Amino acid sequence: MKKDTEQKTDIAKVNAEEEIVGKERSGIDALSRRVFGEWTVNELVDKWEQLEGDYLFLKWQLAKLISDKFKSKVEFGQFLQVLRNDKPNHALCTIKQSTFYRYAHAAGFCNKFGIYDLKKIGLSPTAIYELSKIKHQQVINSSFLKEIEKKNLPVAEIERLILQAKNLTIESTSEPALPPESALVAQETGSKDPQAEANADQKPSVMMEAELPEGIELPEAEIRLNNAAEPPVTKSIPLSEIRMNTDQKAQAIFDLFLSLNISWYEWDDVISKACSLFKAHLTNLRNSSY
Repeated sequence: MKKDTEQKTDIAKVNAEEEIVGKERSGIDALSRRVFGEWTVNELVDKWEQLEGDYLFLKWQLAKLISDKFKSKVEFGQFLQVLRNDKPNHALCTIKQSTFYRYAHAAGFCNKFGIYDLKKIGLSPTAIYELSKIKHQQVINSSFLKEIEKKNLPVAEIERLILQAKNLTIESTSEPALPPESALVAQETGSKDPQAEANADQKPSVMMEAELPEGIELPEAEIRLNNAAEPPVTKSIPLSEIRMNTDQKAQAIFDLFLSLNISWYEWDDVISKACSLFKAHLTNLRNSSY
């Protein structure tokens, strides 16, 4: 009950502000008609384009400011419902809530990168909507914008560049570490790597088996003691010989997925396709056993 009262109070404030703005607009409109009447056609056309851009930016900023007033989308949805009951034809009630948040995200994006003129930067409103999507935040930065600004690229091309940037990010995080330069030189010349010799002098007294998840048993696992006369002996154990329960196998598969550096936005698709492959493999196994 208290929340409904607060929302109705907010709507009353909006109505009062609209009345004030309406009175101010009447005076401005009269002045504008006199001033604009002296302009050429080209000047009027340019003014039209400028006002369209200013209007769009203002609408984006208002959406951002309004959304910031609410703690959640649910709370904002409740406010909209009260507004619809009171003023069903209000402009804010005639657009989808997803469209409203698209405006808000666009405003946040423009504020972050100091964009105040789409024509100057060479990006369309649709391009801004695509660039401001939350799922692209990891690759959209100042360097990326410099590559596409002032080119008036179509949205399809911008989407392609975003995907390309994401693929490069994945590849860069999965590249194996390169050996030290001294090791490469030693490999080519046949000389000894001084760093390797230094490491060789610091031999551990005990060679322990590799760390495994708790509860996993290794057959014939043992600790090998070193001596000064011969190097440590290690034993390679096939993964198939490691005994794991169901939970440990699931954890191992999960760890494998993490090691592939899969981006969060690709998880659903990758897991879905992996499950399809597992099911197909299971079907083949069942068919072959008959």
